[in-house]
Amino acid sequence: MDLYKISLGRDFFDRPYDRLSASEDTKPQWYCGDCSREKDFQRDIRSIRLEFENLREGRSSLLSRPETARKAVERVALIEQYVKRGRKVHTLLPPREVGTLLVDLTRHFLQDTTDPDDI
Repeated sequence: MDLYKISLGRDFFDRPYDRLSASEDTKPQWYCGDCSREKDFQRDIRSIRLEFENLREGRSSLLSRPETARKAVERVALIEQYVKRGRKVHTLLPPREVGTLLVDLTRHFLQDTTDPDDI
């Protein structure tokens, strides 16, 4: 009989999430190293997108704090660079999806901070 344990991870906004892993696994990963990194990126993109949708629809959002919004844009930009690099096909994290989110975030937050005299 295989035993599994629940371990808690943290998403981009430091909220806990749970995952199952083998009981002997002291440092659980979702998949191999590269796939685990991509899964972490996918989770961050999903969390940031959900908070961004909340913000745009006028609901409570962690992105309403300027520092958190800045960090989210930086994180999505870093993830976009990762998925654009190399020849690997990203099945968990399509580059177009990441790029679209980055453009939407950038437009939203730059639009709020652009000085009309700078245009």
